[in-house]
Amino acid sequence: MKPSTYNVIFKLSNDTALIFNTRTGALIYVEEFSGISNVNSNEELLALSAGGFVVEENFDELSEIKDRFSRAQENEKSLSLTILAAEACNMKCPYCFIHEQRELVISSETLHGIYNYIEKRKDKLDRIWISWFGGEPMLVHSKIISFMKRISDLLKNQDIELNSNIVTNGVLLTKSRFNEYLANGISEFQVTLDGDQGTHDMYRSLKTGEGTFSNIWKNLKEIKNIQKNYSFLIRGNFTRKTISGMESLAAKFTSSFGNDKRFSIYFRPVYNFSTVDDRIDILANDVLGFEEGVFEQNRLGNLSGNNFTHRYLSDGHLPRPLYTWCNTEQKNSFIVGADGKLFKCDNYIGNGDESVGVLFKDGTISLNSRYDEWISSSIYNTDEERCIGCEFLPICQGGCPRSRYEDKTECFWTKAVLFDAIKHHVSNSN
Repeated sequence: MKPSTYNVIFKLSNDTALIFNTRTGALIYVEEFSGISNVNSNEELLALSAGGFVVEENFDELSEIKDRFSRAQENEKSLSLTILAAEACNMKCPYCFIHEQRELVISSETLHGIYNYIEKRKDKLDRIWISWFGGEPMLVHSKIISFMKRISDLLKNQDIELNSNIVTNGVLLTKSRFNEYLANGISEFQVTLDGDQGTHDMYRSLKTGEGTFSNIWKNLKEIKNIQKNYSFLIRGNFTRKTISGMESLAAKFTSSFGNDKRFSIYFRPVYNFSTVDDRIDILANDVLGFEEGVFEQNRLGNLSGNNFTHRYLSDGHLPRPLYTWCNTEQKNSFIVGADGKLFKCDNYIGNGDESVGVLFKDGTISLNSRYDEWISSSIYNTDEERCIGCEFLPICQGGCPRSRYEDKTECFWTKAVLFDAIKHHVSNSN
């Protein structure tokens, strides 16, 4: 046996240590620690082996991690489509990362194209994920309902798992509309609340200037009373100026939704993404530095109880081994613009120069060289030595593809950030 390459060791004293294995996601507390190689009994060896802290001499951990990535990237049986039902919006948030807010709603031609694309592919698929996004998708509520009815009919006799979610600002998400979505196959929902009413309304008002917190909170309370199965994520985007509002929101969430397992909350720092008119410039001084933001994200997540610290990257507080950082690097994943333009990353929505192709009404697609660049930019294709040899590789897989694409790679997981997450995990387990 040999020590795993992916052990991250935190010496607590001369005799004790915490060890987290990034390949398996296992965490162990070791007393009388004198190094992984110095195992004193079969019982200790079995415990370390079960968590992947030691592996067989001939076991190639890197090949397993690369294979995990390749299976996800090449998977032809799963299709992920993010559909921009409306690129228009009833808000104009200063930190919105959409590159250009084109005042478009999805055309009939684009909806026909998506339907026909799925119809052509359905015999090869076993899972379809449809995410409704914007702008504000609920501006075209009836079109979404009509499309979901058509897709459900198309797949009625197919052995295909259909999942669908909607990301909305929540202003138009009334109880009756929510029930319509549930009845037509949309069972996961995300709404953003930027803290309590004071901080939320400062950043997330209607274009008319009217605040939106009270309306959204009313909708959420009514939705909570619907006795059906669904999943609801509340997201809080924070800046240095709104942290106190996020603390209030965490307490308010715990009080109103903390006992309802259908609801979860996730906090994330605002990032400085460039857009056509760089609206974020007005609050750039309040944007936290990268690592500072992650630490604050950990702390706010901990305040909200047993909910997400890092949405998609973790189970609770601890990071989990990843297939890919996000769907961007998966060949069978596209963002479909309202006019049929295709994108790989949501930060480039509306930027025609970064479109990777176009979807036609007959369901065919034409991809360009941008698509090839995104797919070939993985760390395994570029042989990025700094990443390939890193102990955090299994929980990172090279990190954000957009950052790498722009040569601005920042490491989300560091030893300090991981230890902070472990501390929160331990405190919530006691």
